[in-house]
Amino acid sequence: MSFNITKNQFESLLDKTKDFIISNPMLTKDISNGDQFEELVFGIINKFGLQEGFSFIHTGKLTFPDIYISHFGIEVKYSNSGKWTSTGNSITETTRVREVSYIYIFYGKRDSNKIEISWKMYEECLSDIVVTHHPRYLIDMELNAGDTIFEKMGIPYECFSGPDAIKKLQKYYRRTLKPGEEIWWLDESDVIKSPVIYNSEKINRNQVQVEGMVICPEIFSNSGTKYFNLAVYLLKNYNVLSTNLRDIFSAGGLVSMTAKDCTITPPRIFHHLFKRAEDINQYLITVKRSFLMEHWNIKYNDIVSANSKASKEELWKIILNTQAVNIPALYKNGLTASDIYEEGLVRK
Repeated sequence: MSFNITKNQFESLLDKTKDFIISNPMLTKDISNGDQFEELVFGIINKFGLQEGFSFIHTGKLTFPDIYISHFGIEVKYSNSGKWTSTGNSITETTRVREVSYIYIFYGKRDSNKIEISWKMYEECLSDIVVTHHPRYLIDMELNAGDTIFEKMGIPYECFSGPDAIKKLQKYYRRTLKPGEEIWWLDESDVIKSPVIYNSEKINRNQVQVEGMVICPEIFSNSGTKYFNLAVYLLKNYNVLSTNLRDIFSAGGLVSMTAKDCTITPPRIFHHLFKRAEDINQYLITVKRSFLMEHWNIKYNDIVSANSKASKEELWKIILNTQAVNIPALYKNGLTASDIYEEGLVRK
């Protein structure tokens, strides 16, 4: 049998299969799930194909797409909901048949006692990406031209799909995030293996303070939501769900600090910065710049872009200055273990 099928021949077989199923309702009378519909589609399109000298391959459940011949593949979808929308395949396409270059969706949906069918090029009906246990495409067979997820991202489907798809999608969404928003799902290298979520007692408070001050400098601000990003960071990276971050940084209220001729009472978080200065410095030395950029770019994109040649430490201090005045001075004096701050304060 020949596998040298053209695009026109392939699409003609899709039309023949669609028309045959629709015109023979008894074939679908007992269809109730996707597996049954997929078997029906394969049997019919392969029958028509054999008549023209073409033989299709049925790949099975663990391979993408479900059916293929030469460079053309068919992903079969079925819905009992009467809707033209469905959750599609993983965006990484790790089980894809590599010789297949062009994939089509062959979609059947039950509407009362009959099945309606539509087929389209795969990338033309992928409207968005949703998350189950893994990022997956959202299929919409009624999607208007120009509204695919690939057109929103400005990346053609053939350039997007594959093992790096999640990183490319993260990069796109990071450009669109608004203040207070964060990306939840992670790429393969960041996946947390344990399904258990711990409370904040399971992580060292000093470690939370050090990483929090570096990764999420907005905790020094007066914002009512300043701990949101840190809470997400701990959940994503350590499986720690903390409901008391304010206590970790501000418990005890104000701290009395005496200068040469007066006493002031700044928030305790500033005292933590002074005490943890050496630990912060070591963390800044060891943490990867790309890791910091991943987090800082979301919230401080303009600052990062304007100071791209600055060291990690210098860039962090520049960001700190946008949250509250004189914070880098506390950090500097903490590093030298000086008893006197630049502002003339004495450690209590």
